[in-house]
Amino acid sequence: MMTLGVFVLVLVLGVVVAWCVGRVVDVLLGIRARQAELGQGEITNTSKQARSRTALPTQCSTLIVLGSGGHTMEMLKLLRAASEDSKPNKRLYPRHYVVAQTDAHSREKAVNFEQQQSTVSKGVHFHAISRSREVGQSYMTSVVSTLRALIDSFPLLLRTQPQLILVNGPGSCVPVCIAAFVLKVLGLNDATIVYVESICRVTTLSLSAKLLQWFVDTCVVRWPELGNGRCVAIPPSSLSSPTSTAAAAAL
Repeated sequence: MMTLGVFVLVLVLGVVVAWCVGRVVDVLLGIRARQAELGQGEITNTSKQARSRTALPTQCSTLIVLGSGGHTMEMLKLLRAASEDSKPNKRLYPRHYVVAQTDAHSREKAVNFEQQQSTVSKGVHFHAISRSREVGQSYMTSVVSTLRALIDSFPLLLRTQPQLILVNGPGSCVPVCIAAFVLKVLGLNDATIVYVESICRVTTLSLSAKLLQWFVDTCVVRWPELGNGRCVAIPPSSLSSPTSTAAAAAL
């Protein structure tokens, strides 16, 4: 009787593991196919960009991860650039800003930005999660804090159910994107994840980009040298906003 019970337990566990592995492979293959479809590492055809914008829904619930230092400044510049093209800008609402619990500065900047844009009425929300890594914190101890941020990310994503997740490399975006990938595998959320690399990254990808390029639907870099088949190169000289272009192409 005990042997039969053990056999059934092993069989059930085997089925569960096989299903999970199959789902992970299926999602990864889907992501890779989408990355390849977006131009094999480089988008230079503006007409293709314009056509891709029509894929955006009328309203797109967007989750934006902010970070200390230049990450928040660059993200707000991207959103400001998107506002010049009114159609994509209108679609990226309601907005859910995610900031680290110890990062009051980023939240303040985002509040001021939305007030200047007069878009608060469209739905702007702020959420705090544990900080993945403090400035100067060792990588060993940051593993624990990142796991804490990962735990915070799951209920946040389940509660907000974003259609688009927009990140640009702060440490806090890593657990959020990993949680979003896990929920996608489990079929609990199907958000499109767009990673926009910092314009300062000219020759090498950041650590966040190196980790997340395998799990995000679109990885945007700003210099052709960084295009690698998984990352789409949209040069700084491009007239269109990388935020609206990437979002439109991914959705």
